[in-house]
Amino acid sequence: MPAINCPVCFLTDKNGNILNPYKADAIKYVEVSCRKICPQEQAKLPSGKLVNLYKVTVYIKGYISVFIDNHNFSGPIQFSKIEHLYLYAPPGSTVKFTVKNFSCCAVPVNTEYDIEEMEFKLIVNIDTVVRVLTQIDITVRNSNSLINSGEHEICPDTDEICISVYKVLDHKCFKSKIIINYKKSKKRLLKANVYQYNALSEKDKKTYTSDDELKKYGDKGILNPDDVSYLNLYINGVLQPQVVYKVEENELTLETEDAPIPGAPIIITFITFTDENGEILDAEIYQYNTVSEGIKNKYTNDDEIQMYGDKGILDPSNTSFFNVFINGVLQPKTNYFLKEGLLELKTTDIPQEGVPITVQFVTIKSKDNKFLKADVFQYNAYAQDKKVYTNNDEIISYGNNGIPDPTQTSYQSLYINGVIQPNVNYTVQPGVLTLKTEDIPLKDSPIILQSVCVYL
Repeated sequence: MPAINCPVCFLTDKNGNILNPYKADAIKYVEVSCRKICPQEQAKLPSGKLVNLYKVTVYIKGYISVFIDNHNFSGPIQFSKIEHLYLYAPPGSTVKFTVKNFSCCAVPVNTEYDIEEMEFKLIVNIDTVVRVLTQIDITVRNSNSLINSGEHEICPDTDEICISVYKVLDHKCFKSKIIINYKKSKKRLLKANVYQYNALSEKDKKTYTSDDELKKYGDKGILNPDDVSYLNLYINGVLQPQVVYKVEENELTLETEDAPIPGAPIIITFITFTDENGEILDAEIYQYNTVSEGIKNKYTNDDEIQMYGDKGILDPSNTSFFNVFINGVLQPKTNYFLKEGLLELKTTDIPQEGVPITVQFVTIKSKDNKFLKADVFQYNAYAQDKKVYTNNDEIISYGNNGIPDPTQTSYQSLYINGVIQPNVNYTVQPGVLTLKTEDIPLKDSPIILQSVCVYL
């Protein structure tokens, strides 16, 4: 293996250009929640007055790049960290952040490597000075108290002037350490274009058009299925078998005997993959459907509801990826075992009798008819009295991958209490999920962020 120079790590912008870390806004600091007064946290002012401190939550983010032989080897890699600070920061005050020290280190994980598949542990250390400022007015004597007006000097009404300045209410220095595992791969990530049509069901109505779309969530209407790789239909949070509906451009027709209950959410997700030439890649969807008997944890091809399909449980190794839903809720992989012809539930509790069990198989094919493999990651948390969720909120028994960088995924889907959410309802950053809805989810509702990575 030929020798190479040691890798070095620099702070960069999102395009990979090296930045001075001590320049303003080279590293972003954003308050991500309202300040909360903490009576149990107090401090004494220089005047001797005892005051309550406020909990200030700040989101720190930026980009780093690994350079080898003066070449940007990695491209920009986003880093982020949530810090909770206790400061005397009463309403009306401003919090300012200044980088005091910054360092970035790239440590090779593998000693024998192909340079095109090097793996690094990236360690970012930031020392930050935070100051709490408030604007005050002070009065000072005007050194030029006489005003010359032609032949006479006129005394103004006052010989004082008012100046607005900032007063420092509190300050401290805090340290942030961020560790990122980075591996460069020869595999090329395919980005997907995702659009979500949202409507609400109406009494006895089975046909919905683009005019029924809830415009606050999107305005593209019902897309032409020929212009996308595949689509999913959810009614009241439950993924629907393909045989119970028909989708055409601008129109959805439900072919069930009964119409959905009034007010139930009707959601169509359109997912589109394109190759390097911009051509749409085809995808095959198959859905195994059964219902829980309330007494067993193993389901086979014989349990399939034949009116919805008759292919049984496919071999998952011959598909791009798969999803398992129980009662409309996407399941973590720790909850089941899947192989050709068999689904075994590994949970302590058995689903109640009559609960729908669905296994969805997605096979995305290249233009030469080869199926593309995908990695799927699932972040699980329980809803609390807040709108910001981090890696620390993850239910470790279901996984510990945290919240991935959305730029490193093909697409992401958020489910809250079993219902897939419109993209406008949330934002995702590395390690941070922020809900943008007015209301918070019901306490202990499952929050599931699925990240799909399809590779060419």
